[in-house]
Amino acid sequence: MRFVIASGTGIDPSGYLAQLPQLAAALPAGARAFAEAQGHYDLDGPRCVKDLVLSRVDFDSSETEVTLELRFRHRCGRHVENLLLRYYGVSGFMLESPEWSRYGPLLLDELLPHAHGCSHEIACQAGSLAVIAKDLSATWTASDCPHRDSALAQA
Repeated sequence: MRFVIASGTGIDPSGYLAQLPQLAAALPAGARAFAEAQGHYDLDGPRCVKDLVLSRVDFDSSETEVTLELRFRHRCGRHVENLLLRYYGVSGFMLESPEWSRYGPLLLDELLPHAHGCSHEIACQAGSLAVIAKDLSATWTASDCPHRDSALAQA
């Protein structure tokens, strides 16, 4: 990652957040909305990506476009929702290890402008992945967490 510090020694999005106002203008609409979403980099907030776990990776290739879906599940603590990231016009995808199911909890992510749209790097405790795409959409979905209603009320 270029600006976010996400390693075993610490997690700090402040460098990225300082650059985000300039970066956001060059991001595609969906990537910009996700990067600027309230709580995305609030390490204690319910809609921060920290501690989500990658649970599924799906590719779909048509004659015109490659799409990728990354599904992250909550761990029923601070998180009470799951996250679906859907990438459109995928031109690059990198897994640090093919054993993505063992990456462990997500540390942080970083969205940057790219010649093909945006790049999205996601650092987890035991591996990382990166996607280059025209754009993405981020959808938080209800979960079966028993603490869901009280956590949402506090958000």
